[in-house]
Amino acid sequence: MTTGYVLLDRPNPNAPDRGDGRYWGYPTMSQTPRVIVVHSTESLADLNGPDTGAENVANWFCTNNPPPEGRGSYHTLVDSDSTVRCLPAGLDGTTPHTAFHAAGANSFSLGLSAAVQAHTWPALPSDWVARVLDRAAAEAALWCSRWDIPPVLIPLEQAANGGPGIIGHGMW
Repeated sequence: MTTGYVLLDRPNPNAPDRGDGRYWGYPTMSQTPRVIVVHSTESLADLNGPDTGAENVANWFCTNNPPPEGRGSYHTLVDSDSTVRCLPAGLDGTTPHTAFHAAGANSFSLGLSAAVQAHTWPALPSDWVARVLDRAAAEAALWCSRWDIPPVLIPLEQAANGGPGIIGHGMW
C-alpha cells in the first residue's frame, strides 16, 4: 500500500524497522506538535530544467547510513516546483511521526526544509527563491492551522520553554 510519504513508501535498508517502515524517526510523537523548525538541506540548488532538489534529498534519506554519514529525516522538503512529504505531520487524519531533524526538539516539532545551501540564498535567482518560499509557507500554513501553531518566529528560550511558533534550525 502506498502512503504518499516517501520515507514510509521507500524503506531505508540501513534504518531500523519502526513497524510502519524503515526510516530514521518514530511512528508517533510523544508530544503534540507546537514548533516548526525550518531548515536548509545544504544541498545544491537545482536551477536547470525541472527542479529535482527536494526529490534528490528525499532519495538520500531512503539510503543514508548511520552516523557519521547521517541519521536524519524531515516531515517535508520543498524546492522551486515540488513539495515532497517524507513523514506524516498529522494532516489528513495521519498520526504525526517523529522526524530526526532537530536534536532535543524532535518530540514536539515538525521539520520543514528547503533544498538549498543556506549561504547561497542571496545569489540565487529571485523568482526561484520566491517559489521555494511560497511552497515552504504553504506547508507551514497547513501545519499552523492543524496544530494551532502561531505563524510567528520565536526565540530559542521561548521554544525551549514550551512556547509555540516557528524557529530556524540554526537558532535551535
